Amino acid sequence: DYESLRIGGLIFAVVLFVMGIVLIVSKSVGPTTVTVPCESIRPP
Repeated sequence: DYESLRIGGLIFAVVLFVMGIVLIVSKSVGPTTVTVPCESIRPP
């Protein structure tokens, strides 16, 4: 019905929105997104 269709469309929009943000962030940061946090959190 209309309610489930609206919920499905909302979930679809949220997924696309999050994927777009992840793509933009990963492109701006670079390919070393996985190894950087471990290096920066570790104390000197």
